[in-house]
Amino acid sequence: PGALRLSEVMSDPEPGGRDAAYEWVEVVNVSAEAVDLSGWAIGDSSERQQLPALEIPSLGYVVIAGDSAKFGNDVPVVRVPGGEIGNGLGNTGDYLVLIAPNGEIGDEISYGDTTKVFDPAPTAPGRGATIGVREPSADPASENWAETERPTPGEPNVFAPKANATGTAAAGGAAESAGAPTSGANG
Repeated sequence: PGALRLSEVMSDPEPGGRDAAYEWVEVVNVSAEAVDLSGWAIGDSSERQQLPALEIPSLGYVVIAGDSAKFGNDVPVVRVPGGEIGNGLGNTGDYLVLIAPNGEIGDEISYGDTTKVFDPAPTAPGRGATIGVREPSADPASENWAETERPTPGEPNVFAPKANATGTAAAGGAAESAGAPTSGANG
C-alpha cells in the first residue's frame, strides 16, 4: 500500500436518486512526509480521473468529491473532473482505486456486492452513512472497514462501540475512534 490510503466512502448521500454529484471519498496520508496529489488518479469499476494538485500533510486528510457535495470551510476538498467520482459510486457496491503517479495501485477497496478486492466485501453503507477504515495504516483487509457512527469528512473516522459477547457495549460505551493514522492507534 502507498502513502495515500482510502479512508472513508460516502456512496449513497442524501437525498437519494441520481446522487453521484454529492458522493465523496476521503483519503489519508499515512506517511511521514507531505504528499502532493499531482499525478494521482481515483477511479471506480468503470472510469479513472486525474486528481488536481493539493499537498496533503503527513497524517492529513483530503476529501475527493463530486461537484455538489458540501463541506465545512475547514475540510480540504478537491473536486473530480466531470463532477462525479468515476461513473458514480454504486449504492449497493462498487470498486474504488487510488493510483499513484507511477501507475501502481496505492490503495483499493471493494464494498457491498462487489468482491473484486475483498471477498467477503465490507457491507455497503446505508443512505447518508459512510464506511470507513478502522486503522488507516494497517494492511488492507475487509474486516478493517465498517460503517462509521457518522460521516467525518476530513478527520479520523468514528465508530459505534463494539458489542462484547453478551451483546452490550464494550468498556464504558464510548464511541470508538480510528485515531491518528499510525500503527498502534486504537480502532
